Amino acid sequence: MKPLRWIPPILICLVVVGFGLFGVKYRSTYTDLTAQPNYTQDFMVAELSGEMCTDACQYAAQELPKSPIIARVTPTEELEPLCRAARQKFQVLQVFKGEGLTPGDTIYIGKEHGWSILPNSNPSSLEYGYTNAPQPGREYLVFLSGQAEIVDGFPTIPTYLMPNFARVTPTPFFCYEDFGTMEVVPCDGFGTYVPYSQVSGNEFFSTTQEGLERMLELKHSLLEQYPRGA
Repeated sequence: MKPLRWIPPILICLVVVGFGLFGVKYRSTYTDLTAQPNYTQDFMVAELSGEMCTDACQYAAQELPKSPIIARVTPTEELEPLCRAARQKFQVLQVFKGEGLTPGDTIYIGKEHGWSILPNSNPSSLEYGYTNAPQPGREYLVFLSGQAEIVDGFPTIPTYLMPNFARVTPTPFFCYEDFGTMEVVPCDGFGTYVPYSQVSGNEFFSTTQEGLERMLELKHSLLEQYPRGA
């Protein structure tokens, strides 16, 4: 019976080593990926179905102003893919609501679910939550649920999280400018996923023109409530 005493430690060692190799493999995948110029152009991205846009935007208009923190921010770096997650560095320009942030602060913004880059999925996908990734040099209205817990070994720059709702809503970044295109690409074989290269100029993603218009209406309504310099 004595040999059985050694099985749990051995199994634990194997599990630890296995997860370590898994982490190294995926970290290497993301490092190699982001080193390639315009790597996102080879990915797919989901469009919000036109039928769901009206309900999603009405719900967002009702719930987003209840967020604990509302701010105007500008990205200082591109979106950074992590293992099944993503984050982006921002400078805070203005705080409309909430405590803990002041203009000039540097923060990361992320989301617990639904905001990630998945190079190993089939197909490789950008999980942007129907809103394009914020672009450095532009200013955005953002809604946040609060600060993530600090974990030893992580950067000292604080990370703030966007809210997770029980119902579908666009990722709550709204650019203070109208820019880009209003492209609608028919879905073909991957649900509502379409090649990102065909819609990368959009601010929002929907399967119908009417859906894009609903999301723009939501944006304009929120920007009126939280204008620059107010």
